[in-house]
Amino acid sequence: MSLLPSWHLTPTRQAILDFVADVTNPRHPDFVDRASRIAVFDDDGTLWPDCPMSLQCYFLIDQIQALAPKTPAVANRQPFRALLEQDYVSLQTVSKPDLLALFDEIHAGLTPEECAALAQDWWGSAIHPHLGRPVGSCYFQPMQDLLAYLTEHGFVPYILTSGSLDFARVAAAVCYGLPPERVIGNSPRTRLKFCAERADLVNLASLGSIAPPEEAVNVLHRHLGRRPVLAAGNGLSDLAVLRYTASGPGRRLTLLINANLPSPIASVNPAPASLMRRSPPGVLPADLPRGGLMVEAERDFSQPFPTVAVPLSAVG
Repeated sequence: MSLLPSWHLTPTRQAILDFVADVTNPRHPDFVDRASRIAVFDDDGTLWPDCPMSLQCYFLIDQIQALAPKTPAVANRQPFRALLEQDYVSLQTVSKPDLLALFDEIHAGLTPEECAALAQDWWGSAIHPHLGRPVGSCYFQPMQDLLAYLTEHGFVPYILTSGSLDFARVAAAVCYGLPPERVIGNSPRTRLKFCAERADLVNLASLGSIAPPEEAVNVLHRHLGRRPVLAAGNGLSDLAVLRYTASGPGRRLTLLINANLPSPIASVNPAPASLMRRSPPGVLPADLPRGGLMVEAERDFSQPFPTVAVPLSAVG
């Protein structure tokens, strides 16, 4: 079997292979024991596209469209209205805290399991309006190859999300075959509801404010108790985790993903050209920790997306 088959034979690919070979070789001075082989990946823009909007935004659009006939007052409120009308210019001004608050508002009162069921149905049926393919196949095949390759070599991959945990956990199962405990982030606000002999968590209406990017490092420490040896992200908000990873002892690898793709590949039904960019902009190779790699999708990915959608049979 070819190593990282959906990658071009570039120096970037070779550097990744060399890193894995060295840290998994007991005779190499950079050897890392299995218990320490932790790899952490951002989700939006790193594992799947986030332009012109994140996949969670498209999920919200479909949820709000289903909700609109029952609650017209909500549908006419901004930014609900911008989502319904797919007003990309207006949506660029919606902050991540506002987006997460929207997500919680329309899922308030549901259990995490009910939210996951909604997300699972969406991942199994929705079509991406700009890529023209099922959303269940809207992930980067090279990154799936990378996670599988790392797993084969004793790494334990985690996804660190700043979005909805319920949504991201279903996405991780559909696209990457990861169980829910491998997706970590700031927990949504919930309360424990007792009814008869049952006790269930119920989502509350608002996440409140999103934590600053550096809080992601605290989240990692709380959940993992150790520093990753490999981390990948795509924007300014990921640099804290990349630098934290690179600052540990021994050999480390950090990846900054630039997922800009040629328009014939990236967009079947294009959004405005000004919005088809990596978000957030302004990250340069110089921003990477020493020894980090810039992964350029146009240069390094030979097959950006899978040829078929992943079935949902693995989703629990």
